[in-house]
Amino acid sequence: MSIPPAGAPIATIRQGTLCSTRVRESYYTSIKLEPKLLDDFCLTRDRETHKYLVEKYLNDQELFAFDLSEGFETYDTKPSDEGILNILQYILKKAQSGQSLKDIIHEADFICYRGNLTKIAASPYEEGGIGWKFAVTKFNDIFFFMELDTDTWILERTKETPKTKMFTYWGHKFETYIFAKEGAEPTTTEPVSTWEEMGAFF
Repeated sequence: MSIPPAGAPIATIRQGTLCSTRVRESYYTSIKLEPKLLDDFCLTRDRETHKYLVEKYLNDQELFAFDLSEGFETYDTKPSDEGILNILQYILKKAQSGQSLKDIIHEADFICYRGNLTKIAASPYEEGGIGWKFAVTKFNDIFFFMELDTDTWILERTKETPKTKMFTYWGHKFETYIFAKEGAEPTTTEPVSTWEEMGAFF
């Protein structure tokens, strides 16, 4: 265990927390952690990847107005049991002949959805959480995480209100405005489906 040099500022310790640590203030600024976008894709209902970002929305000199509540009554949701199948299919599509798995995934040690890491990292500080459960497979020294439903999470979904469902809908509706087939305009009047989604790899 390293000892801070004499005179080094020590961050205030919060009492009564699960984990109380002494951290030199310089650590907060000396360690730069920023996500790096490696690639992205957009899935259709048929699980094909052929939609593209609409370029006009990249212009930061214009303002755009979207009605994200439109069409909520025809909201088409998918089941939550797809696991990491889409990630595995992406890896297969990106693979080139003779390329190792480590090269394909940019030397990563873990493969999972971003939200999975958030759940794990926040667990020691969460009060009254609903818990989590993962199936983890180690293949070629790489860990693949797939989240499984807990009994508590299944119960929570039955309590979903129209308001919380609307919040989720807004995110998917937004994607219908900014993504389209190559050379075409977005089709924002079609029913919104969670079978269609945008994914990014960091």
